[in-house]
Amino acid sequence: AAPAYLDSRNYGDVCGWVNGWGTVGGENDDSGSSFRAHVDQLRSALSAPLELALGRPPDDLVAVLARLVLAGPAVCALRSLKRAAPGLAWDAPELLGAAATVAAGFRTLFNVPESIAVLRAEDTTDRYWLLTLEHGLHGNLGALLDEQVHVLAESLGVHDTEAETRIKRVAEELRDSLSIRTSQLQVDELSPRPKLGTVERSTFKLRCRFALRFGEMKDDKGEARAETVRSAFNSPFRPFVLASTSVGQEGLDFHLWCHAIVHWNLPSNPVDLEQREGRVHRFKGHAVRKNVAIELGRSVLRQYWESGVDPWRVLFEQARARRGNDLHAFWLFETEGGAKIERRVPLVPLSRDAAHLARLKRGLALYRLVFGQPRQEDLLAHLSERLPPDDIDRVVAEWRIDLSPPKV
Repeated sequence: AAPAYLDSRNYGDVCGWVNGWGTVGGENDDSGSSFRAHVDQLRSALSAPLELALGRPPDDLVAVLARLVLAGPAVCALRSLKRAAPGLAWDAPELLGAAATVAAGFRTLFNVPESIAVLRAEDTTDRYWLLTLEHGLHGNLGALLDEQVHVLAESLGVHDTEAETRIKRVAEELRDSLSIRTSQLQVDELSPRPKLGTVERSTFKLRCRFALRFGEMKDDKGEARAETVRSAFNSPFRPFVLASTSVGQEGLDFHLWCHAIVHWNLPSNPVDLEQREGRVHRFKGHAVRKNVAIELGRSVLRQYWESGVDPWRVLFEQARARRGNDLHAFWLFETEGGAKIERRVPLVPLSRDAAHLARLKRGLALYRLVFGQPRQEDLLAHLSERLPPDDIDRVVAEWRIDLSPPKV
């Protein structure tokens, strides 16, 4: 009741919005859910007089309210969306509705068996909703949503649209990424039968949430999942591992929360290798943001950030001012000890892949050199094998194409 009292007395439009809210966020509940009854209790608390006898306030009321402010999914979503649409009032129906949409996704996330098992393992208290708050507090949910709202507005192409449209689209994308259903994987188990000299194969199905296959497939309800899986992978939530054939190496972006790619097989040429790794090496990618946070982070925010402003907008403004251009600020921001695009190639000993990888890396270094974007390690390895140390600088300067903007 305490949040209801506080909101009703400080933000009058909240009461009207809640009364017209209906079953938003509860429409997908199981028939036994008490969510609608919970919403009815919220409405009663909003309209009840302050002197309504509720008994003695709980001893931990202040502590719980503090956790709601810092880690409540709906409150964090409201704050992050407001920073993306600063012109909207705190109790604007569009802003409240967008925050409720995100919160509905978190309810789905926290109500699946895997999430319950993780949170129950952290504490044995009977009040599961308190565990979700504690989990969000330790995971800094507010900062996470600030970052996701910032990158989603740009990746969805809505950062220049009207505020209402922008936050509605971002909130729906967040909800969908939180609400992805499990996939069914068919697994073959091989059991040797030494006496018969054979191997017996048995097949069973396995539910999977945290690692998914990407491609044109359908879920149990016959609905296409490729776009849904990509959206979910481009979030800080599950799935955390994406497996794809070569269909995923061109035209798709997976960089928002990933900077490592595992090549289960090697392409035939360096251009295809570059295409694959380019899926996680893009504008304001995960590695770029990690490096911006490492180098600028707290010091820049202490100096330049103001309440209500998108912190990532401040960080990238300063990154551009210090690096001099968009390319180095948004694409190639590197710092000592920072993150890099990680290439993982599981090589079988004595296989041809080892020699093939060496050829690909040499070709890739030259390919990138032509466009002025070499990966330093690959380029130095290639040049050092073929040129005396004194000639390397001369050759690089002679053959490089400089695409940096002219200095004014």
